[in-house]
Amino acid sequence: MSAPAAPLVRLALQIGGDRLDVALTPEVSLAATLRSAGVDVREPGLVVLDSSGRPLAIDEGVGPNLADGAVVHVVRPAAPDPVGRRTTGSASRRPPAQAGLVLLGGVGGLVVAGAALLGVPSALPVAGGPQVLAAVLGLTAVALVTARGSSRGVADAATLVAPVLGFAAGVLAVDPALARAHQLAVAVGLVVAAVVAAARHAVSRIARSAAADLSGVVLVAFAVAAAAAAATLLAGLPGALAAAVLVGAAPLALRALPSLTIAVPDEQLVDLTLTARTALSVRGPRRPAPARATRQQVELTVGRAERRKDSGTVLVAIVGPLLLPVVLTTPAPSAVARWGSLALAGCVALALALLPRTARGTTARVVPRLAAAAVLAEAVVLTDVGGASPVLAATVLVLVALVAAGTSLPTGRGWRSVAASRCADGIESLAVVLALPAALVAVDAIALLRAAASG
Repeated sequence: MSAPAAPLVRLALQIGGDRLDVALTPEVSLAATLRSAGVDVREPGLVVLDSSGRPLAIDEGVGPNLADGAVVHVVRPAAPDPVGRRTTGSASRRPPAQAGLVLLGGVGGLVVAGAALLGVPSALPVAGGPQVLAAVLGLTAVALVTARGSSRGVADAATLVAPVLGFAAGVLAVDPALARAHQLAVAVGLVVAAVVAAARHAVSRIARSAAADLSGVVLVAFAVAAAAAAATLLAGLPGALAAAVLVGAAPLALRALPSLTIAVPDEQLVDLTLTARTALSVRGPRRPAPARATRQQVELTVGRAERRKDSGTVLVAIVGPLLLPVVLTTPAPSAVARWGSLALAGCVALALALLPRTARGTTARVVPRLAAAAVLAEAVVLTDVGGASPVLAATVLVLVALVAAGTSLPTGRGWRSVAASRCADGIESLAVVLALPAALVAVDAIALLRAAASG
């Protein structure tokens, strides 16, 4: 009669991110088990621990040292960084020279567009000079649309500059002798820029470029601006109305950005196999269970959302400093409209200064506040308050700037107050809600709509 077999010791080997379940006889050593699992037990720095953190002797049998069902953790030393890795990584983060040249071309396009609106290209001695320049800018924009840069910096620069050059080409293509030529030129330029941005977004999506997230944000921004400019032009309304609406809607867009930029499928959040109570048909396929979320998938989703949010924050923040001068320099039809422009500047500045309090990242926290400072400076210089003293308006805006600067110093040193935070939340909400109505009052939108409706 044979002797009964010794009971097996069941262990779980946790080797890095892998788990291996084994059943061993008591005399088998951990060294032999780890070697069979592909682990080099002679590797310097290798540590084998149990769940309590106690080092284990790998050359002895598992029976006397480990209980049945124990977990063995194998800790390997971290791989050393290769020589020159830090230098290479820092060099790879520097924007390439090509990106700077492309951005410089975009600045040149903005200068050309501004000069075209001021009537400078019409004075060129060459016959058809503006049209030739528009053709050159348009061909350059097409070349940037189809460009596929090897680095993210070049791709991002091409995504930003291509619509700008398209805008400049559209502005130059309009005859300045036409009626309402300036408003028509801006509308045509924005429509061309939106078309170029759409083409660039399509190319980036097809090529699966890293600039696809940025191109989508740029497309939405130019499409909204083009729709506003085209609507006011077709309705016979002044262009200041579109500029005021865009400035007043900027705080709303900035608040909605965090929830609009992250995209998580509904099937990933709700297991339809557990919540569904009805079937589409008797023979319909069963709904698959949601895929398991991995660390790489979460990091990719959050990283792309952060990238879209930063891009949208920059584009939304520059709307105020870029278009507010159009509202402030437009002759106000009444004293209420003049004070409405001042209220618009104050609401936008407060919203841009307070909204980043809950934001994360340098871009989302710094850029809106810089835009708020620019809005305050423009309001002080350009606001026309009619019969009231300009010194009074400037004093009010300067006091707002001093309050913002005075509160930033203790906040930066670590001062916190729940009451001050709740007060800032209320001011922020009021500024966001009142910005758009103040914009409509600043351009006397009701009178404009009444005049357009009456023919």
